[in-house]
Amino acid sequence: MSLQNSISGLSISSKKLDMIGNNIANASTVGFKETMGKFGDLYGAATVSGQVGLGGMSMTRVQEFNQGGIRQSDNPLDMAISGKGFFQVQTSDGSLAYTRDGQFHLDNNGYMVTANDEKLMGTSGPIQIDRTVWTNFKIDANGMISGSDGTTRGPDVEFPTGSGIFVPGPLVYQDIATVGLFDFRNPQGLESLGTNLWQASLASGSVISGSPAANSLGSLQSGALEESGTDLNESLVNMIIAQREYQSNAQGIKTQDEMLQRLMNM
Repeated sequence: MSLQNSISGLSISSKKLDMIGNNIANASTVGFKETMGKFGDLYGAATVSGQVGLGGMSMTRVQEFNQGGIRQSDNPLDMAISGKGFFQVQTSDGSLAYTRDGQFHLDNNGYMVTANDEKLMGTSGPIQIDRTVWTNFKIDANGMISGSDGTTRGPDVEFPTGSGIFVPGPLVYQDIATVGLFDFRNPQGLESLGTNLWQASLASGSVISGSPAANSLGSLQSGALEESGTDLNESLVNMIIAQREYQSNAQGIKTQDEMLQRLMNM
């Protein structure tokens, strides 16, 4: 093994460890998607015996947009996407970004926002709810957000009969806004912004938008969240393998350094 091979191998192993470590660190992050690396061989000039290998090189990073598990939450404004698609959010500078993290709440102005205060975009712009009017919320699989002001349908019902205890009728809900879902012809071309956000690029292709369950987009489950896409067991195994690769290449560099030192001392 040449010194060049060992150095390139050390670089690749270091990048693998960085990516795997980031995946493991986000094993509990809602809507997180794993990042994987693609690496290729590096060759020098051709010789009589063939091309000379010069080690490896990093080719590209790949996002694994696989469906994560879905778990229930206590927040009726939380949403999990079952299938393809992303939530579209407006960042503080007015630009648009995309995420699978469905943790939403209402800010002081009634906008549905992420934990970092990005505004959730509906089919007609940022979703805003007047909290002085609507006190109860529900979201259906098609993304329709409905609210109730406490008005009930029908008379109160005495239950049990003769008990003198009256149970109010069901709440009346009215439609407020529709959550939009968005997808791309090539999601792998999305550029990561960090904090679970991606932005469109030339490589991602044109955006496909619509309400949930339309245009091959996924459906929504309210009061639920999509878990991280990291397979912790697999990631730990990959980390051990990458550590061994790193140690092997480091040992190779050390051995070749010792050989060169002996030659210089002859």
